Amino acid sequence: MRRSLRPTAAVLAMALAACDNTTTGPHVNASWTGSDTVRFTARAKVFWCPVARRLEVLAIRDDDLGFGLVLFPAGELEPGEFPAVDPGADTVTRPGVAAAARKFTETSILALQSDSGRLVLTRQGESFGAQFGFRLKSPDEANTVVVTGEATGLVPGPCIADSVPAAAPMQ
Repeated sequence: MRRSLRPTAAVLAMALAACDNTTTGPHVNASWTGSDTVRFTARAKVFWCPVARRLEVLAIRDDDLGFGLVLFPAGELEPGEFPAVDPGADTVTRPGVAAAARKFTETSILALQSDSGRLVLTRQGESFGAQFGFRLKSPDEANTVVVTGEATGLVPGPCIADSVPAAAPMQ
């Protein structure tokens, strides 16, 4: 099944700004190396959007460093492997996952998005956990990093904006 990702990238960018930075409850631990080197730990906000069938995991630190994941399951949200997709692409094959990161500095904003990698989703009692590894690049391809990490304690809450319509059946 294929669908447009453009609205999802915008939702991801806006929602990254709404996350808090404590490390209790659901959280994301990640590190990346390449054109920039970062170690990242932050509380995550987790949203299940049933209409669009996507799980959003969004985290941000005080210094305006953000990281987000959007999982696109083939059906119901179940443990399994999710190959990375480019969130700037017009369509995605399910199951799939898009990842994005941003870093504000005094003079610029570094924005990165996935183009390869994978995420493995597991169930941890009533919550989900994830191990991931991605290559992220800037839209102009001037910056590339490799990010690895985990997300734990993911208990999906209600969708903040389930505005992306469900995908039409393929013909």
